[in-house]
Amino acid sequence: MVDLRSIHEGMSPQEVKTLLGDKVVTGYDLTNTKKEISIPIILTNPYREEILKTGNKTYEVAYYFTSIKKQDGIITDDELTPLVFENNRLIGHGWEFLGRLKRE
Repeated sequence: MVDLRSIHEGMSPQEVKTLLGDKVVTGYDLTNTKKEISIPIILTNPYREEILKTGNKTYEVAYYFTSIKKQDGIITDDELTPLVFENNRLIGHGWEFLGRLKRE
């Protein structure tokens, strides 16, 4: 999975993507008929992105897939970690940080 310990505030989105990677293997397809071949299930990171506007500020939020909570084939918010950028620089990450920005 993705290890967020290597990122820090002030990094650009590209620097973050270089460290975290842009693909993550979430498992393997077990339905293939050739048992000797494992087909990886790959997600692209960031998994999704959005623009957040609060007051007169605009933020870019990149949601990275960071963990599997339930192996059900569905990616839920608790399996993602938001990384928040302002002016192309990382200013924080995590649901608590994003929640504080949304309340501003």
